[in-house]
Amino acid sequence: MDLHGYAQFLKVFRGYRKTARSAPCIGFRRVDARFGMGEESGWRGWLYAVLIKKHSHVQAASWVAALWMLWHLPAFAFNESYQKMGWGVIGWVISLFYGSVLLGWLFLKSGSVIPLIIWHGVFDLITASDHLPDLVPAVISGVVIMQGIYLIGKPSW
Repeated sequence: MDLHGYAQFLKVFRGYRKTARSAPCIGFRRVDARFGMGEESGWRGWLYAVLIKKHSHVQAASWVAALWMLWHLPAFAFNESYQKMGWGVIGWVISLFYGSVLLGWLFLKSGSVIPLIIWHGVFDLITASDHLPDLVPAVISGVVIMQGIYLIGKPSW
């Protein structure tokens, strides 16, 4: 992320701080800042940007997805949501791969990690919520998978 992009992020983040009055908004800020900024700055802002110079879009997204999966492995030791996945871990792996494709595309189209940080934070907030039916994360992940499949099928990005 360049200084201009970081300045834009801070402007957006400060806007959340000034306008957040409800618990969901406050929760979004925490999730977005903790997961979205840290992960997307590294995965797409640095790693994908390096890989895309030498590899195709899908290959770069595949490498990022593989490392992204390894990054999440420790969560299976302490995160109850991860531990309860069972065979759903197969869907998680597929979703992570197509999510990597989608976020790679979004990074290339936007030229910034800001939309990725917001996307990742909202995705985590929705899929990790204890207040939504269990079907919601599956549907959201299904949408991500469909978007990734669509993007892989496009002749060019």
